[in-house]
Amino acid sequence: MTVLLVTGSRALTAYPWAVTWAVAQLRGEITRTGHAPPDRLVTGDAIGPDTWAADTSTAAGVLVTRWTIAGEVQQREGGRLGRWYLSGHWCPPHEVPPSGQRGAWRSQCLRRDREMVRAVGEGRYGLPARVLALVAPWSRTRGTAWTAHIAREAGLPVDWRVAPAFAPAVTP
Repeated sequence: MTVLLVTGSRALTAYPWAVTWAVAQLRGEITRTGHAPPDRLVTGDAIGPDTWAADTSTAAGVLVTRWTIAGEVQQREGGRLGRWYLSGHWCPPHEVPPSGQRGAWRSQCLRRDREMVRAVGEGRYGLPARVLALVAPWSRTRGTAWTAHIAREAGLPVDWRVAPAFAPAVTP
């Protein structure tokens, strides 16, 4: 079973042309002509690339596993699979941080991404596994780059796709 982990910058949602670029990258990767699509997509639950990847995968008939900020692992087609797995123990339920606590949100997102990469790297969902990182160079948080780096450190091949830093010219 082949696995594709998608990580992407929420900053891509800021511009319509960036949304178009990111969705095209996802469609191209998930529904590649002449290549079999992945058997499973693993991603977070953030608005933007995570959601676009899940929607594109579902439309292509790919099994979707989402790791939520609240600490659940969900299979889109079959409901809840469990909780995040930490150091050999199932962790307790997590509260979603209040919207005004940026530091708590960042910490929770990075923790989720670290555990998601670990699960994929350990082959929990099948092998071979690879990572698609959709990067917005104007993003201030750099969470996507961090997740891609830890995936590479875990031995997963990472395909970096960097959005253009400006709207592409439109020809009539």
